[in-house]
This record gives sequence, C-alpha cells and structure tokens, in this order.
Amino acid sequence: MDGLADAGRVPARAGGDARALSREQPRRLLADSPRRACDQAEAVAKAEIHAGASVQPVTTILLARHGETDWNRDGRFQGHADPPLNDRGREQARALADAVAGERIAAVYASDLRRAHETAQIVAARRGLDVIVDPDLRERDVGEWSGLTIREIEDRFPDELRRFREKGASIGESREALSERVVAAVRRIAEAHPRGHVLVVTHGGALRALRHAAGGDLGAPVVRNGQVLKMAIRDSTFARLD
Repeated sequence: MDGLADAGRVPARAGGDARALSREQPRRLLADSPRRACDQAEAVAKAEIHAGASVQPVTTILLARHGETDWNRDGRFQGHADPPLNDRGREQARALADAVAGERIAAVYASDLRRAHETAQIVAARRGLDVIVDPDLRERDVGEWSGLTIREIEDRFPDELRRFREKGASIGESREALSERVVAAVRRIAEAHPRGHVLVVTHGGALRALRHAAGGDLGAPVVRNGQVLKMAIRDSTFARLD
C-alpha cells in the first residue's frame, strides 16, 4: 500500500494485500559492473551545469531499504514501530555491503529506527565509518495500523481502509507530509556533501517518496529489503541514475 511499504516485500498498490507482498522472493543484490559504474559516473558528470567559471556540484546518493524484520516477513505494517532485523535481514545488510563495495562512499546516514540503523552499521563497519542518524528519514507513521496485517485492518478499520485506498490517507501521517520530510532530509545531506557519494538507509514508504521526487511513478513496485536506488542531486533537484 502506498507509503506503507514496510508491511512486506511486495509491490505496493492501493488495495494491495500486504500478506501477498511478504511472499515475494527476495533477490540477491549484485554490485554494479565496471561498465555500469562508468556509465553512471558519466551521467553524473553530464548533470553538472557550468555557469560561467562555476560548476553546480552534484551529490550521488545511494538510497537503500533496510533489511528484513519479522514484521516484514509476517506482512505487518511497521511505521514508527521499532522491530529489529531478523537473521535474514542481517544477511541482506551484508549483501548490501557487498553491492556497494565499489562505491566511493564518504558518509553513511540512516533513520533512527533499529532496522535501518543496524543495516547501515553493518555497511559502515566495513569502511570504518560512523552512522549519522537522522530521524527525518523514518518510515511513514501509520498510527493505529502499526503491527497489524492487512486482514486485521480490514476487520478493525474498514472505513479508514476504504478512505485510504480512495485518497491515500486516512490515519497517521499523510503522503504529502512524509514526502516533505524525507525529501528535505536528503537535500540537507546533499548540501553537506557536495560532489560526494553518500549511502542513506531508510524505509519503503520513504523510498517511494524519494523516487517520486526524481520523477518516478508512485505506483511502481516497492523497493525490496536491501535494494539500492542511485540518484544524483544538483541544486536541490533529484535525478535517477539507475
């Protein structure tokens, strides 16, 4: 469901069954090939705008979703709840570290929720970096739906669920509030690291909002646990690099 992607590893869509999402088989991450890395570096270079003698700096942001929790596995909405990674989630975090091994990462950021912070720590430890915590990278607040499966929500909150499916919000944080929060956070990170490469570990709903800021479709499949999206940010403008 839109903005509530932490309910499972399935494509989020209005009226989607979160339990069905949790049955999707995860795919192992693969590091970019040298040719792909070269192509992406060229894309970043082309994104720079020359204004007289000055150049607008481009920051490359690697956006990653945290590893799996038991609530992901069981199809439960998480929101601001704080379940830890499970064993599979830690494996996904190690795979993420492998996938970004060839990237020149200058800093690692994460939300303050354990599932994102622990994922980031596993990656950062290989590079001798500390994790910088930003609560604005949190998942969407889902209010009373936190901890519930879609079937439990249908039973307990049928009217709210109908309004959510029709309008995208009925309880907790709105889609617009989530987007404003996470986009501002990533813009601040880009400003702090001009021309740098930064890993940001966040959540499914937050990633959907960030992907949309770069021109992506809100109805696109959910970002899987441990999956990476690459973006360039220049002058506060987002652009996809993958």
